[in-house]
Parts: sequence; structure tokens; C-alpha cells
Amino acid sequence: MFGGLKVLVLHGDPESLAGWGLAHESVAAGNERRLEDWFRESGADVMVSTHTCLPVLWSGCVQGRPCVLANNGSSGMGNLNEDTRGLITRISRTASTFEPVAGLVSAAGLHLDLMPVDYDVSAWLEQFDQLWPAGSSAAISYRQRLLEGTPLSPCDLIFPSSPQSFLHWRKR
Repeated sequence: MFGGLKVLVLHGDPESLAGWGLAHESVAAGNERRLEDWFRESGADVMVSTHTCLPVLWSGCVQGRPCVLANNGSSGMGNLNEDTRGLITRISRTASTFEPVAGLVSAAGLHLDLMPVDYDVSAWLEQFDQLWPAGSSAAISYRQRLLEGTPLSPCDLIFPSSPQSFLHWRKR
């Protein structure tokens, strides 16, 4: 519980540590009914997830109560177009003094912000290349993303399904 709200913190999704149901791709594909089922079954007001590599913020109304989802995507590699910073999720009753990449404010006044994590990309790439040589699965999947981020913009991260479920959203 946080400020009277039930907050469910997950790796993956409610069905699996390796689940992708809270991934950006799943939300963008329209899995709202599944999200609503998970909120209903868990009784959570807020779900916070990681593991899925791409960030997403979702808000909706489930059985008459506002619910929100925050997924940071990845803290250790770029999440946005031409942006090498990772993201972490900040949950608070007050607005951050630092500028989030994107955020939602729930109807209950809870701030869910995706905060940038800046790191030395050159130093990380040096270690990355030692661990995962050219041609390895990790190098193929992640090296370019470490250098360039993803095709997403902050506007692509937010999926408000019901305007009544949140007060406003912010983007960088």
C-alpha cells in the first residue's frame, strides 16, 4: 500500500516473471481487456513493471476505479529515439523536481514518472563488446539500441484509455 493505494510491483506481468503482457507492444496492440482483468483480479490500483525493454504508461477505469500502469522499459539502455538514456519509474505523491521523460498523474494524485538515467555509453559499450562479441545474439539485438535508442518518442509511451482516469500527462 502506498498512500492508500494498492501498488503491485512486477517483473514481467502478473502471470509470469518472463511475461510480456505489460510490454509496450502488448498495450499498443490493444490488450486493454487483459490489463483490466489483471487489475480486477489483483485488486491493484497501480502496477509497476520492468523486463520488457520498451516503456509504457497506461491509465484506465476498472470497475469504476482509476488504475494506472507504469513500465520503465529498460534502465540500462536507450528507450527513445536518439536518446541513449535508460529509464526508471518514480512513484510519488509530489511532482519531481527533475524533468521526467513522460508521466501520468492518477486521479488519486499519485505521480508515476519515467525518469531518465544517464550513463557513460562509451564505457558501457567497451564492457558490452567484451561480454558479447560481434555477431552474438546480444550484440545483434542490443548494440545499435545502446548507440541510438529506439524509434519511440515520449508521446508514443502514453496510452490513456479513459480521460477520467488521470488528471494530466507530461512529456519531455
